[in-house]
Amino acid sequence: MNESRSDAHTDLGCEYGTALDLEKEIYQIPVIDAHEHLKGHEQCQACDGVVDFLTGTYLSSMLPFADCKLALKINDTALSDKERWDALQKIWLSVSCTGYGQIVRRMLCEWRLSSDLRNVSYTDIQSKLSARSPEMSRKSYAKSGIEHSLTHYLSHPLCGGISNVRSFLEGQLVFDERFHPLLGTLPFHDFCNKEDIESIELVSQKSISSLEELVNSIKYIIESCVAKGVVGLKDHAAYTRGLSFGKMDKNAANHQFQQLYSGETFSNGANQLSDYLFHKIIQISIELKIPVAIHTGYLVGSADPKSNVKHFVPIIEAYPDATFDLFHLNYPWQEDMISVLKRFPNTFANCCWSYIVDIEKTKQFLRSALGSIPATRILGFGGDYSILPEPVIAHLDIARTAISEVLSEAINKSLCSKNNALEIAKLWLYDNPRRIYNL
Repeated sequence: MNESRSDAHTDLGCEYGTALDLEKEIYQIPVIDAHEHLKGHEQCQACDGVVDFLTGTYLSSMLPFADCKLALKINDTALSDKERWDALQKIWLSVSCTGYGQIVRRMLCEWRLSSDLRNVSYTDIQSKLSARSPEMSRKSYAKSGIEHSLTHYLSHPLCGGISNVRSFLEGQLVFDERFHPLLGTLPFHDFCNKEDIESIELVSQKSISSLEELVNSIKYIIESCVAKGVVGLKDHAAYTRGLSFGKMDKNAANHQFQQLYSGETFSNGANQLSDYLFHKIIQISIELKIPVAIHTGYLVGSADPKSNVKHFVPIIEAYPDATFDLFHLNYPWQEDMISVLKRFPNTFANCCWSYIVDIEKTKQFLRSALGSIPATRILGFGGDYSILPEPVIAHLDIARTAISEVLSEAINKSLCSKNNALEIAKLWLYDNPRRIYNL
């Protein structure tokens, strides 16, 4: 019996003893970045705002948890950039080991500066930022192996909102060839007032005075966007109403539509209308054979239980022919994500953002997923940034290291061979997003 176990152990190919060994080969695997908020390399331009660049969207949200007074100073755009920089250096040690801090550290190293921000001069970073260009970004992506990017830019509130959908349809907003847009759907079902309906009129250029006309306009917009290159839909109702949607009730939806149309306001959203329209949007996605990405779990700065994917189960259950790309691993409720993945074959777990939210929990999820669900169900990386290339590349480095550690452990535990591990890494980083989004 012992001899048999030993033979099996040898046969599985345990010659890979360290994650570093495996990581070198994983770096050769091409990557599809499964989530960004970008339109292309032209966004990479010289800039002089050192603090805003370094803190970005995420580090700035963490600073108040480290030191409220310093955070207020760092985020105070009325102060000079140099004054804010001085405050950032003072708070640096307390956030330097966090995921968001690691992004900054890796960017500093890529610039051949000290990874300790306190040992870097303000002018050194100014010099690096002044040299940024689209060509530099393209070269960085080519060097890192990112071949395609899936991006939620259309109708994202921080990227121009729903009005940029009209610009896209008219050809004024153009995405780089390898940046594949998803269409944000929150503005198509989350209505608070008549102006929200009028925004759909502006994009569709169709008059809307009934629920049926609203549904037809939404369908027209989605179909038109798909015809122009949109590869999927993206909804982030987790940030507003949460992931609990009711059943379709046309009468209730029509009543709320008429209330909105007559000028009434719903401070918390017309949720029965939202329920109805969201079901319609999922049905449209099935007709067009495109996936729907859903923000699950942690919100920037907080963990709100209303965003737990378990609340979304009735929708998943109702539409077995839909494809749901579930973002962010539902952190911190990752067990609920595993449960959903094991129950519904039309669901997929997207690791976007997760490595820098909590790298140890992300590795724990991957370990669990490796032994409990097929490897075809994981999308292994998404930077989730609106700046390129520096933070995206830094995040990808973190992801590759984490994946290497998880798969190296699997090899050493005789769960798979070296070749199996590399095949799984390619599924996670390239093949799965390519298949799911029909790239």
